[in-house]
Amino acid sequence: MTITQTLAKLGGAARREQLLAHGVRRWELTAAVRGGQIERPHRGVYAIPGTPRRVVLARIFRASLTGVTACDDLGLPLLEPSGLIHLSVDSGRGMARPGVRPVGEVCIHHSQHAHRGMLWVELWVAIDQASTCVSRLAQLVLLDAALQKGLMTIGDLDRFTVTPLLRRRWLAANCDRRAESLLETVARCEFRSAGLRVEPQVRIPGVGRIDLMVEGSIAVELDGREYHDNPRAFARDRRRDRLLQALGYRVARFTYGEVIATPEVLGASVQGLLKAPPFPPAVRTVHGTDDAHESRHREIRVSTVISVPSTVRTAGGKGGGTVGGEGGGFDGGLLSA
Repeated sequence: MTITQTLAKLGGAARREQLLAHGVRRWELTAAVRGGQIERPHRGVYAIPGTPRRVVLARIFRASLTGVTACDDLGLPLLEPSGLIHLSVDSGRGMARPGVRPVGEVCIHHSQHAHRGMLWVELWVAIDQASTCVSRLAQLVLLDAALQKGLMTIGDLDRFTVTPLLRRRWLAANCDRRAESLLETVARCEFRSAGLRVEPQVRIPGVGRIDLMVEGSIAVELDGREYHDNPRAFARDRRRDRLLQALGYRVARFTYGEVIATPEVLGASVQGLLKAPPFPPAVRTVHGTDDAHESRHREIRVSTVISVPSTVRTAGGKGGGTVGGEGGGFDGGLLSA
């Protein structure tokens, strides 16, 4: 096995003693550095050119990646990204003198669960240690995603040692493995904090699954970052909205920016819909003529779709058609892009 193959097996970077333990000789290291095959970014540390900085830092500090850094590496969504690399070291270990190691690039977590020589800590340890750097909602986003992916179980919460007890209880009471996105977790918590009953990933016959069902009558759909750049998804979601309306549901659609930047708007908007007078299946209006016996009748079906911060609007089909029908389609302009 070549030096580069050995380094690749170790994650792209390793300390000299790790390489020697894998059979690499000192003169081979020197020759590989001189030949440009590998780099020596720090004393006693060797890396393949282009190795991520976080991996190199983990080797420099004899640490394991943890917290939001490890969660990001595993593909978990980050509500509160960090500009630092989070590392876990053994409890009681001191740091080197200033200037010896790049301490300004890292956030050090001392832990009894640090895995000497391992590049990453276990995921439950990473989420536990993240509690010192992120809000409880951001930690819940990580927990929901880990549960949904099957990377940990709710029982792993009992193993947490860093997260305060009250927060652990809150996480246990509010986590839900059915959440399929960061937006669903944030919106679900916002609705529940507003006193609303909410169910995630509800399946509606003929429509499919919707993101959240609030109080059994408001279908909440959440549009991710890529939503605006996908015309097909935009059209598909409008068809879903019309199907839900035909089944008697009101639809509230929120954008990524609304959920992340102004989450307090979600609860207030849906509560406004719940307080609004219910729409009857059909409203009959009578247009009189000179001859009362020749009165003609017209039925208008009414539904509502909202997109915060727009106000609630209604639309009716022309010529007696249902909303979304060919005679009177629902105006896509009523929904924010």
